[in-house]
Amino acid sequence: MTKIIDITMPSTEQEGTTSVIEKWFKKSGDSVKINEPVLEVNTDKVTMEIPSPADGVLSEILKQEGEEVTAGEVLGKIDSQGVAKKQKQRVELCHSVTKEKSYSNSNKHRKRSQPCGEISN
Repeated sequence: MTKIIDITMPSTEQEGTTSVIEKWFKKSGDSVKINEPVLEVNTDKVTMEIPSPADGVLSEILKQEGEEVTAGEVLGKIDSQGVAKKQKQRVELCHSVTKEKSYSNSNKHRKRSQPCGEISN
């Protein structure tokens, strides 16, 4: 079962400050690790990086660069099962790829599987 986790704007200690999404470090569909910075928010006083609340895949960006945000507002969503899904898709794709090589051994042609190697995120 898929678990979606919100990336929320933390509360700032200075009341009345304006917070703006400065830059997303990740795109929708990118893998993220827990505590990895996924976006940068600029306030009147500081620039801060917002970390991922979980391992997974950034499934949705709700607030775009340049938009004002308030404390507690949902900025994006993480699919915590997304990494497992992406890994499974890569393995399936890798195993479905074969390379044909001709070998002249009694005029027979054989198919040889292409090794997958290490699959990484």
